[in-house]
Amino acid sequence: MKVQKLPLLIGLLTILALNACKMDGDPGDINCTEEFRSVGLEVSGEPLTEFYTVRLATSDTLRARSEFVPESRWYWVLDDSYQKLLANRQEVFKFVGKRGSAIVVQEEYTIGADACHIFKVSGK
Repeated sequence: MKVQKLPLLIGLLTILALNACKMDGDPGDINCTEEFRSVGLEVSGEPLTEFYTVRLATSDTLRARSEFVPESRWYWVLDDSYQKLLANRQEVFKFVGKRGSAIVVQEEYTIGADACHIFKVSGK
């Protein structure tokens, strides 16, 4: 009797496992973490007086929100608030940092995003 129930149990567990792994592209099927990710860089020397990121595909200038103003030498390049813009693809961005009117930092980054977060593909 127990031998006959074993195949039924294995079949039921297989069906449940397949449904748990279902990925049909519906964002409701994906479990994202609650963390907020960002890409940044460290700039040595005196603090920058101005910094921004340029989205090279459109030449749009992106600026950090006030809560991203650095207290150290780390500067914002891009964060998860741009995840929907980049979902499932990549783009090139250029970080520009100034001291006074002089540009002292120019770094290119390739940044992508999955269904949940942005991530750095390349860059300093």
